[in-house]
Amino acid sequence: MRLVDSFSTGSSAAMEGILQSFKFKNPERVKSLCIFVGIAAKAADANKTWGRVGKLYWLGVKYRRRAKEYQKLLTRAYDARSRS
Repeated sequence: MRLVDSFSTGSSAAMEGILQSFKFKNPERVKSLCIFVGIAAKAADANKTWGRVGKLYWLGVKYRRRAKEYQKLLTRAYDARSRS
């Protein structure tokens, strides 16, 4: 699976997996989470500290959870998944 900025994470990428993957810096962990769907994605999330820290990641870029840039990232992700 190839991760690119346009959220072309492959046909098996699911929105819940993508959302959970934002909690991790490690690209391999991100790839592994993007394939999970629904409850399985939520259960695969072992990073319980992200909420206290308020930092999320995509492709090595750090985002503050409440920043406009993060909201734009979410919009791009949802838009990309709705087209696939």
